[in-house]
Amino acid sequence: MECPDCTTRPQDALDQRISAYAYRDTAFLLIRALKYTNVECAAEALAPGIAAALPPDAYDALVPVPLHKRRKTQRGFNQAYALCEALSKHINLPVLDALTRNKPTKTQTRLSREGRLTNVRGAFSINAEVAGCSLLLVDDVLTTGATALACAETLKAAGAVSVTLATAARVSEQEDA
Repeated sequence: MECPDCTTRPQDALDQRISAYAYRDTAFLLIRALKYTNVECAAEALAPGIAAALPPDAYDALVPVPLHKRRKTQRGFNQAYALCEALSKHINLPVLDALTRNKPTKTQTRLSREGRLTNVRGAFSINAEVAGCSLLLVDDVLTTGATALACAETLKAAGAVSVTLATAARVSEQEDA
């Protein structure tokens, strides 16, 4: 299902935003387990819901939102990559490691929307050929969309035809305030 909070936003580099669940209850617990305690089977539990929310045959590849190498070393894995791998089994698309986070950004959790946009500006670079591709950018949670927007701008500047964001869950604007 497309995020209802996002349908009223002005057009930007993200062609569509799709989230499988609201960020509460079971989805909240699964995402926290995946993100902070490396319970990778949580990605397997979330993937069917994401797959069900997607239009069939609309994308060429899955692209995980990257972590900076320092954060990836701290966590030991990238939760968006784990979601991509699990989702790939359901929709038969390759995972394309197309982006690199080349700037160690602050955690977004306590920043305002404007602070988040500023924090990730210029943080990503291209790692693979994406020209002419319709891409599904995958992340765990959609809050303001600042990280996804920065990723989409980078992918489109490299020639991607379309970039759709798919997340396991979204935080409603009331919860984010």
